[in-house]
Formats: sequence, structure tokens, C-alpha cells
Amino acid sequence: MHERSEYGRTAIRAVWCLLRLPIVTLLVLLEPVVSVVFNGIALLGVLMVLFYKLIGFPHFPTWTMLGISLGFALVVSLYRGLILILSL
Repeated sequence: MHERSEYGRTAIRAVWCLLRLPIVTLLVLLEPVVSVVFNGIALLGVLMVLFYKLIGFPHFPTWTMLGISLGFALVVSLYRGLILILSL
């Protein structure tokens, strides 16, 4: 009975490795594109918040835009963390 559970664990690990490898490969290939696009959006958003705050644009959602911009930067960190977790 103990040997069956050992074979089951080995089979599950093998299937996990077979599923994980193509996913990690795709994520690593897309990482430069995701980083450039999302960090660019985050930087553009922060610069836009600073610009509109300096010129005193009325009713501009400063904190909302700043939060969205920082969220894009956080997504890049989470993306890299996902790559790290799946590559172990």
C-alpha cells in the first residue's frame, strides 16, 4: 500500500513538471514585453499625475490615477514572482 502512494506522488510530480515547463517558458519569453509595457504605463501614469497636479487641473482623480499606476508596477513584480515560483 505504501508503494502505491509513492508511485502516485512520483506520477503527480512528473505531470506537474510536464505542465510547468511550457508555462514557465511562455512566461519567461513574454517577460520583457510585459515589463516594458506595464512599467511604461506606470511611469506614464505617474508623470501624468505630476503634470496635472502641477498645472492645477480641476477635478482630476489624482489618487485614483496614482493607485492605478502603482498597481501596474505591482503587477510586474507579481509576474516575476510567479515566474520564480513556477521555476523552482
